[in-house]
Amino acid sequence: MREMVHELTEGFKLALRKVAASVAVVTARRGDKLDGMTATAVTSLCADPPCLLACVARAAALNSTMAECEEFCVNYLCVDQEHISRVFSDTRRRHERFQTGQWVLEPGRAPYLSDAQANIFCRCANAFPIQTHTVFVGQVCEVRHLPRIAPLLYLDGAYSSVAVRIS
Repeated sequence: MREMVHELTEGFKLALRKVAASVAVVTARRGDKLDGMTATAVTSLCADPPCLLACVARAAALNSTMAECEEFCVNYLCVDQEHISRVFSDTRRRHERFQTGQWVLEPGRAPYLSDAQANIFCRCANAFPIQTHTVFVGQVCEVRHLPRIAPLLYLDGAYSSVAVRIS
């Protein structure tokens, strides 16, 4: 049985490597503490009212910050912001996180990247554990976005971009 679970897990990982995902940096503030991490496990949930899901590993520092904050922000990165994703995904570079990129740090608000593809501010409406992660349901309270479409993607274990737009 363990071998079958391993095969299923590996097959699942291989299948998802073939699906492009937008790269985001999810951020939150708890008092004076700013936190954030790179994530691709973020998706829309519904449009009325607008809600999204952000899945965060329970072992990640951001998990406890989001569990106690009033607002979090999903900052979808542009293709030229790969360096920001790399800093926010490397725990050894935590001290560089909000010094890399054009972050807006307003008191009482989740930090947001002023030149991100999109910023989606959410109030945490619900949170529940699933296996190794917490699924945070965010009710959208504000949206900002750039007019150009140039998202940073993650595909087959590497950063990528949209090469061709098919109508």
